Amino acid sequence: MTLAIRARKKHWMVDFTPLLERPRAGRGDGFTIEEVMRIPAQSPVWRAGLKENSATLNELRRLLEWLAAHPGAGWQERWVNAGADRGLDWLDTVTDTRPFTPAVRDARVRAIGHLFLGQVILPSYDVLLAFRACKLFEHTRRVHEPDQFAALTAAADARGITDKHRSAAMKAISKIVLHPAAAPAS
Repeated sequence: MTLAIRARKKHWMVDFTPLLERPRAGRGDGFTIEEVMRIPAQSPVWRAGLKENSATLNELRRLLEWLAAHPGAGWQERWVNAGADRGLDWLDTVTDTRPFTPAVRDARVRAIGHLFLGQVILPSYDVLLAFRACKLFEHTRRVHEPDQFAALTAAADARGITDKHRSAAMKAISKIVLHPAAAPAS
């Protein structure tokens, strides 16, 4: 490639590095463990009386204690320093005396979902791509500006967008809302 082509190509390229490197933190970044532990019960997606609620809360406490052992000024820094922002391969490394069974994993994933929904941690897109819990994205639409999401759904219906495409679009918008903690209208 000639110097002129390289220069022209560079002119058209957008450098997103500053956006990726800017510090991010959710509204719950400075919360204590006890403040974070109250978040699930205050959420519109929390269903009181469910058998798995205690397992979810136990895993939430376990995750917070594990994160607290990592360096950082807040939960977001600890999350990144623990290596949790690069995917979900770390799930079985959380200190636990029990074997890492599917039941433990499910409870841990639900607990992580509450950290995201409560904006204690703003997940990276890598984590959101690895996160296969469809309920998280459904819950995002119920927790963060449900009226805006309802308007988007109505607009998709009015335009005759298929369920498959609407579902994919809503999931993508949910990820955008969770990642920088932006409103769907933004």
